[in-house]
Amino acid sequence: MCGNKAFVESPPFLAFRFPPNPAPSMIPDLSCSLEPYFFRQTKNIMSYIWLGDSQGFWVFPVAFEDSYMHGYFWNGIEWVFGSVLEETIYAFF
Repeated sequence: MCGNKAFVESPPFLAFRFPPNPAPSMIPDLSCSLEPYFFRQTKNIMSYIWLGDSQGFWVFPVAFEDSYMHGYFWNGIEWVFGSVLEETIYAFF
């Protein structure tokens, strides 16, 4: 079942904060996803993203610059800092 996701402006004290918990073990259903138009509103909020090549993973975005999203990506074991080109994001949850 898809739930509504509230989008709020992240408080300044959360900026560039490390993800608070390990990523959930569940993988959201793509049918419950939102279009990437809203993705910039998820700064400092753990989200699941799907790329155009059908690859999906948990991400904790901390900054958006030009056309890149910078943040922590869950590799199955730990959070790793990196970047992804926003235009490659197909959908998110």
